[in-house]
Amino acid sequence: MKIFELHFNPIAKERLLKKGQLADLIFDSFCYEPQNIYEKRLGYLFLTGELKNPLPQNFNFLENLANFLKKEYYTSPIKLSPENAFKEVLKKANNYLEKIVKEGDVSWLGNFNSAILSFKNFDLNFSKIGNIKILLLRQGQLMDIGKNLELEELEPYPLKVFGKIVSGRLAENDIVLVLSKEVFEFFQVKNLFKKLSQTFPLNQKDLHKVAEKKLKEFLKINEKDFSKISGFCLICLLTKEEAFKEKSKSFAFRKKPERFSFKKALLPFFDSLKKLGYFLFKLLLKIKEFFQKVIKKLSILFWFIAKKSEKKENLEKVEKKVIKIPVKEKKPEKKTISIFKIKQKITFPKIVFNEIFKKNFILILIFVFLLLFGFFIFKKQEKEKIKESQLIINSVKQEILSVDNFLALGDEKKAFEILENAREKVIVLINQKDKNQKEASQLKDSIEEKLKTISKLEEIAEPELFLEIEKNDFIPQKIIAFKNNLYLFNQFSENVLKINDKKEKNILTINQQFNDAILFNDYLLFFKKPNQIFFLKNDQFEKDIFLEQPFPDFDFKNFSSFKSNIYFLDKSGEIVKYSNFSNPQKWLLPQTKKESEAKFLTVDGNIWILNNDNSISRYFGGELKETINLNLFPSPKNFKKILAIGGYLYILEPAEKRIILINQNGKLIKQIFSQKFNNLLDFAISENGKIFWLLNGNIIYQISR
Repeated sequence: MKIFELHFNPIAKERLLKKGQLADLIFDSFCYEPQNIYEKRLGYLFLTGELKNPLPQNFNFLENLANFLKKEYYTSPIKLSPENAFKEVLKKANNYLEKIVKEGDVSWLGNFNSAILSFKNFDLNFSKIGNIKILLLRQGQLMDIGKNLELEELEPYPLKVFGKIVSGRLAENDIVLVLSKEVFEFFQVKNLFKKLSQTFPLNQKDLHKVAEKKLKEFLKINEKDFSKISGFCLICLLTKEEAFKEKSKSFAFRKKPERFSFKKALLPFFDSLKKLGYFLFKLLLKIKEFFQKVIKKLSILFWFIAKKSEKKENLEKVEKKVIKIPVKEKKPEKKTISIFKIKQKITFPKIVFNEIFKKNFILILIFVFLLLFGFFIFKKQEKEKIKESQLIINSVKQEILSVDNFLALGDEKKAFEILENAREKVIVLINQKDKNQKEASQLKDSIEEKLKTISKLEEIAEPELFLEIEKNDFIPQKIIAFKNNLYLFNQFSENVLKINDKKEKNILTINQQFNDAILFNDYLLFFKKPNQIFFLKNDQFEKDIFLEQPFPDFDFKNFSSFKSNIYFLDKSGEIVKYSNFSNPQKWLLPQTKKESEAKFLTVDGNIWILNNDNSISRYFGGELKETINLNLFPSPKNFKKILAIGGYLYILEPAEKRIILINQNGKLIKQIFSQKFNNLLDFAISENGKIFWLLNGNIIYQISR
C-alpha cells in the first residue's frame, strides 16, 4: 500500500501554544502500519480529523485520540478479526470521548469532524463523523463510498460519536481518498478530481512504483491553487502485496516447553569473557604503542647527544695541534657508545612488554580455556539436538505409515489429525536449521501432498474464462445467476450489468443505490438500508416496499429467502423472519444463544450461519442443531460467503484462492483451487448446482462441478 498525506497550510500547534493565539481550525492525519507478525493480522489503521475553533487545551486533541485508537486496535490481534477489532475500537473511541465530556470539556462537540479506516489486504472498514469525505477512485470513476454515513445528532449521555460502519472489498490499484470539506469542495470547483485520476493512468504497469513521482508533478502544477485552501487529503493506493505467511496455530500457541540448554545458560558468561578478553587485548596493544613511542623519542634524543659529543671531541684535537704518526683510524668509541645506547633503548621496552605479557598470560590462558570449553559444550548440545530431531523424524515417519491404515478404514478425520500433528513437528525442525533440515523439509512436502489428497484439493491451472468485463464499462463487486443470466452490481453504483447466455451485456439503470440482492421466486429482490426493498422482473424495476422495523436497533448484515419468506441476519446475531414482507418476527427461540460474530446467512429449509471462526452452524425450528468445523488443508483463514443449493453448501475463501463444496452432513466433497483466483469477490451457482461462476476482479470464470 502506498500512502500519501497532503496537508494544505496547516498551523503549527507549537507556535499557537507559544504565542497563546487561537486558531480557527486544526487538522491532522495519522497512519499506523503493523509492526510485527501479530499486528499484521489486523492490517493498517488510519485516523483523519479536524477540529474547529479549538481551545488551547485541545490543541493535542487529535493526536491523543489517534494514539489511544492505535493502542486499543492492536491490543488483541490474535483473538479478533480486522472487522471485529474495528468494531471494538469504535466502541472504545466513543467511551474515550464520553469520558472527556463527563470531565467537563464539551467545546469540541459540533466542531469535530473525523474518519477512521482500517485496511487488511483489500478489505476496507471505515466510519466517520461530520463532513469528512471518503471517495473511491477506480479505473477513472469516482464514487462517494461514505455517502451512506449521514451525520447523526450526538446524544450526550451515552455519547455515541462513531456509529455506523461501512465494509467492502477493494481491488488492486484502487485509490481511497479521505478529504476535509474545504479541500473536497475546492477539488470539485477546480475539477481537480479528473486531473488526479489522470495522475494515476489506467494502463500504467507497476503503478505504485511511479505514483509518488506522478503525484509530485500534480502538486507542482497546482501549487498556486493549493496555497488558497486549508485542510487535508489522505491518499491510499492499494497495491498487490505478497501474502503474509503466518505460523500454524499449533506451532504458535501450543509450543512445547524448551529443554534446559547448557549453551543458553552459559551464553551470557561466555559473552562477558569475550568482552573481557577483547578489552585486555586492546589494553596490551595500547601499552605496546605507548612504549614504541617512548623508544622512538629516546632514540632521537640519544642520537643528538652522540652527535654533539663527537663534534666536541674533534674541536679538542684541533686545539692541541699535536703531530701524530698516521695510523689506521678506528671508529670513534662515541659512535659505539651511541649505538649501544640506542640498543639499550630498544631492548628495555621489550623486556617491560614481555613482563607485562607474562603477568597476563594466565588470564589469557583461562580465557582461551573457557572459550574451548564453551565450544565443546556447544558442539555437544548441537549433537544432542541433531539426535533429538532425528528421533522426531523417525517418529513422524512411523505416524505417516499409520495414516494408510486409517484411510483404509475410512477414518479420514483421524488420518487428517495425525498428518496435521506430524506437519507441525517437522515445521519446528525446519526452523531449527540443523543438519536434518533438508530431510525435514522433504518430509513436510510429502505430508502436505497427503493432506491435499485427503482434503480433496483439485488444482486448476487454467480455469475456463467465461467473460472479461471492460473496466470502463462496469466495476462489479457481486454476482447473481438468475434464469440463464448473470447480474453484476456493486453497492456504490446505481446500475446493474446483465450478461445473457450469449455473453451479451446490457446495463440496467435503477437510479438509486442498494446494499445487496438475492433471488426471490421469479424476481430479483434488492435491499437498501435501513428497510427498503424493490424488485426486478423481466428487466423492469417495480415499486418500492418499506418493511416494518423489527426492533429499534436493527442493523442489516445480509439476507436470504426460502419460499415466500425472507430471513435477515442482524449484527447482534438475531435472525428476523418476514412472511409476505410483513409481520417481522425474531426467528431464534429465546433460549438459543445468538452468534454476534456471525458473518453470513443462507437458507434451504435449514438456516446455515457462517461464523467468524470459520465454523458453520445449522439451525432448525429456531434452535441450534449442530456446528461443523471443517478439516481442510490449507487451514481455513477467512471464509467470506456460504450458499446452500441442491443439498450442498458452497463456501468461498479468497485468502486461499478456493471454493469449497460440502454436503449437509459436513462431509467434504471437493475444493477447487487456482493461482488465477487472485482477487475473488463473489460467486454464483446455477439452479441445478452443476455450474458456478467466480467473479475474480473484472474476470468471470466458469467451473463445472
